[in-house]
Amino acid sequence: MSIKPYFAFRILSGQKKVEFRRRISEKFRPGTKIYIYASLPIQRIIGYCEIEQVKKLNISSLAKISEIENEDVNSFYQYFDKLEMGYAISLKNPVKYKIPLNMMNINSSFHPPVSYRFLKTLEQDYIKTHSLY
Repeated sequence: MSIKPYFAFRILSGQKKVEFRRRISEKFRPGTKIYIYASLPIQRIIGYCEIEQVKKLNISSLAKISEIENEDVNSFYQYFDKLEMGYAISLKNPVKYKIPLNMMNINSSFHPPVSYRFLKTLEQDYIKTHSLY
């Protein structure tokens, strides 16, 4: 899952426990491992966490959760502009890697996720053998 570095590090430190998304895959279920890809300027997988719960809610309900999470109100409403529903993904068990992983090391044509993407077997194997935490 691609996340701006500020939010990615907050997730991995345990300060941010809910990620908000406009849309998600049906594969986003409790227990699913989510690899955290910190977007520009880092552009590395910096750790992972697990999905605890997924809720599809109206925007006003999501806004209440975002206030508890200390999200910026203006950014929240800009992100969900023109939508009636969105998703709150509760996260647990964050693990930060000591050395961020550059996926370009195994695949020079690696395309970072815009929002999220599922890893290929080769990419999963690379993460398992190269991650230090």
